[in-house]
Amino acid sequence: MALAFILTFAPIFAFEGELRGYSPVLLKKGAFIKVVNQRMISTAIADEGDEVSFIVPTDIWCGEAKIFPQETMFYGFVEELNEPVQGTNGALKLKINKVVLPDNSEYPIDAYVTYKGEITIGGELTPPLEYTKMPHHIRYPNVYKGVLQYVPGNKRYFGHHLVIKAGAELVLMLNEDYNAVISEF
Repeated sequence: MALAFILTFAPIFAFEGELRGYSPVLLKKGAFIKVVNQRMISTAIADEGDEVSFIVPTDIWCGEAKIFPQETMFYGFVEELNEPVQGTNGALKLKINKVVLPDNSEYPIDAYVTYKGEITIGGELTPPLEYTKMPHHIRYPNVYKGVLQYVPGNKRYFGHHLVIKAGAELVLMLNEDYNAVISEF
C-alpha cells in the first residue's frame, strides 16, 4: 500500500527552460557517423594510447536539424594494438571520447571507429604458406571412389602491418546514446 501511495503522489519533473539557442537531439546507441582520418595510423609506428583525430567532411543532418556541422572534429586514442604475427595481420581498436564543434565547444562522446561493421580494424588471417593433399571419399550407391584434394596446411605467411592512410573514409559507431546539440553555424 505504501508503494502505491508513493507512486501516485510522486511529483513529475519536466524541463521547460531555455537552452540559450540550443536544443538537443538524441542519437541512439549504434548510430553511424561518416568521418575522414586526419593522419596516417599504422601498427608499425603507433602505440596504445596515441591520439587519433577524425573530421566530418560535410554537414550531418537529423531531419531539419544540423547536428554535426562540416569540420567538426572527433578525438580519441588507440585503445588496443595487435602487432602482426605468423598467420594474422596487425589490428587496431580506436576509441573516440571527444567531439569539438567548429565554435570550439567540446562534448564527451563514447564511440568506436568501425570498418566493415567491426570495431577491430584488421586482424585478418594471412594466406596459407603450404597446401597438403587430403583424401576425400565419395559414396554413391554401389560406387566407392576417392579423390585427392589440396587443403590449406597448418603454416601461414607472416602478417602485414595495418595502415590507415590520411584521408581514408571510416565510420564511427556510437557506443552509448548521445545528446547532439543543435546550433546555428
